[in-house]
Amino acid sequence: MSKRGNWGDKTIIVLMSDQIRRHKNWCKYYDRETGICEKRTEKCFGSAHCEHYIKGFGLGPLPH
Repeated sequence: MSKRGNWGDKTIIVLMSDQIRRHKNWCKYYDRETGICEKRTEKCFGSAHCEHYIKGFGLGPLPH
């Protein structure tokens, strides 16, 4: 589980030590060009709590 805290108008999410970092660019169902999730056939809402997230291979580091 993650811990949430509020900082003004921003939400801060802290991963616990047993969780693995996720990013939608690493998901094999995410199309970078369109921003569409190929599994849900709609705009990707993020990978943090996505039940369809499967980490892809060879997609490189996070974009800056």
